[in-house]
Amino acid sequence: MIRTSAITIVLAALAIAATRAPSLPTSGKVVKVYDGDTITIESDGKKHNVRLAGIDCPERSYTRLLNQMERMNEFAPLARRRELAAAMKPYRAHAKALQTHAKEARKALAGMVDGKAVSLAYDSKEPARDRYKRIVAFVSIDGADVNAEMIRKGLAIAERRYPCDRGEQYIAAMRGAQAGKVGLWQTRPE
Repeated sequence: MIRTSAITIVLAALAIAATRAPSLPTSGKVVKVYDGDTITIESDGKKHNVRLAGIDCPERSYTRLLNQMERMNEFAPLARRRELAAAMKPYRAHAKALQTHAKEARKALAGMVDGKAVSLAYDSKEPARDRYKRIVAFVSIDGADVNAEMIRKGLAIAERRYPCDRGEQYIAAMRGAQAGKVGLWQTRPE
């Protein structure tokens, strides 16, 4: 009897919590493009940060990481400092190239979605929000998959760390971008 009552109370509490949980938007107008894989939409008078699911774009800045590498070099034995400095040189070139691609990705995404009405679809394998409380969704305009388009243009990679419903489609699009040597896949810095 007590066990049945406890289960009933728990189920009732879960039902109440579910009805109070804010629903996720399925559409909205893009009011800001933060970078190549993050936008802000307005839906029902509320603003929501949205991370494009299944893709990853270069970061806008690698300065913090480079600074951390510099600090680590300061604590290295003197004999290793030259070796570490030489190892950092190609990384600096890659970081600079990636930052350029990050600007291109942001510009391309803004050209596709900024100020426009978009639809959001949610993944069955990924949580609806990430650790930064952003909504994680597939974004589309008039039925066209914006996430896939960023990959096809070589401005994003298919995110493999977190499997998603469209993962295979995105990996195929990335292989096509690699074969066509577009965007990120054009050349490698010397």
